[in-house]
Amino acid sequence: MGVIYPFGGISALSQSIFLTDKNVTGDINQLFYNSGSVNMTMNTGFAQFGIGADAIDFTQSDGVYFNFKMGYRLNIGSTLDNQWYIIENASIKGSPTESLNAFFVQLAIG
Repeated sequence: MGVIYPFGGISALSQSIFLTDKNVTGDINQLFYNSGSVNMTMNTGFAQFGIGADAIDFTQSDGVYFNFKMGYRLNIGSTLDNQWYIIENASIKGSPTESLNAFFVQLAIG
């Protein structure tokens, strides 16, 4: 038995990165007190839509299940949402604006 269906949804992305000077000694406390260290974050949202297909054989007790999805992820965050921040106060001057729009393919076999 199989089915083909459209799908859509909303997802969120929260990324955090800790940048530090690679010349810091091996002491973890130095990472937090070194003036060259910074914790940056970015939070944004996406709308996803596309088409999917599922197939399963119910006549077997241990049948194989297949799932295939193909779609597009569209960034719905504002320009400010798509920039890197330090402690969420203001975007970092010169921060690149992330768009992350992309086609995607997902395959599952179980």
